[in-house]
Amino acid sequence: MSDKQTIEVVRKYPLMDKLIHDREMEIMYPFNPDVDENIGGGRAENKKDESQEKMALKLASDNYLNKLRRQENAVCKVLHQCAVNAEPRRLDDTTYMIIDELYLKERRELTIEGIATRVNISRASVFRRRDAFLEAVKKELKNSK
Repeated sequence: MSDKQTIEVVRKYPLMDKLIHDREMEIMYPFNPDVDENIGGGRAENKKDESQEKMALKLASDNYLNKLRRQENAVCKVLHQCAVNAEPRRLDDTTYMIIDELYLKERRELTIEGIATRVNISRASVFRRRDAFLEAVKKELKNSK
């Protein structure tokens, strides 16, 4: 996975719950304009209803839905590591603030220089911390496959 793809995954993170919900709705209630249940009579009365089992299988086996969940979990796990300082090297509160400003906010307020000034580190350190975060996300995505 390239850095560009990893950045896109991180940028989609705030929208991930909605993307997952939308995909689940697409699977559970597919749009089929050619089907009219009013034609041809009702449904069989004594037939065993297996629709719930089929739906659960469809949800569990959908590749795109599983991919979205893996991506959400990977970014969430690395952000959590930043929040609790689980990784002492470069994943800490400062990294969390950098990633939030660069990728998670709907509208960026600061440039790289502004972020560096606010957290009192050099511009190069901002880039190193960002790169460490992206590498950690890549590693999580690779491990979750």
